Amino acid sequence: MEIFCVCLFLKLLLMSAAARGPPRVSEQVAHRQSIRIGRTMKLPCPVEGDPPPLIMWTKDGRNIHSGWTRFRVLQHGLRIKEVETEDAGTYVCKAINGFGSVNINYTLIIIEKKKKKKKRKEEEEEVAHGCTITGVVMWLLWVCDPVDYDNLAAQIQVSVSRADANREIKAALPSRESD
Repeated sequence: MEIFCVCLFLKLLLMSAAARGPPRVSEQVAHRQSIRIGRTMKLPCPVEGDPPPLIMWTKDGRNIHSGWTRFRVLQHGLRIKEVETEDAGTYVCKAINGFGSVNINYTLIIIEKKKKKKKRKEEEEEVAHGCTITGVVMWLLWVCDPVDYDNLAAQIQVSVSRADANREIKAALPSRESD
């Protein structure tokens, strides 16, 4: 009977130890996030582990703590109230327990508020369009009304300045007949 109890104890001990392990990401996340200025953002941190991991957040390598008044560390994420331009950057959720750790990395891109729509310009009148982008951007797409590119006689000039990374595009586009 004593050997049976010892064997049962060892079996239970091994089974419980087998379930324990380092934290792991429990669902897929989008590592690039974007939001408009003034809105509230939640970055998820879907991790689980046994024992349950301790969650820590950093922004650009600095620990986020209770002194960051607009930031709140939640059980499964980070909430940022009234997002500002300065909130753009790299965020890391780090989950740690006695068996190891796992990181989830995010790049947060802040989008400026939309500007009021301007009056339509006449053909051959100079037009300037722009946007401000912060954070790491892999590509930029401007979408305009459909244009018949086969009949488009546009002159496009792109200038790049390394000092301030401005992009300027000048184009002369024909007006639409339907307007």
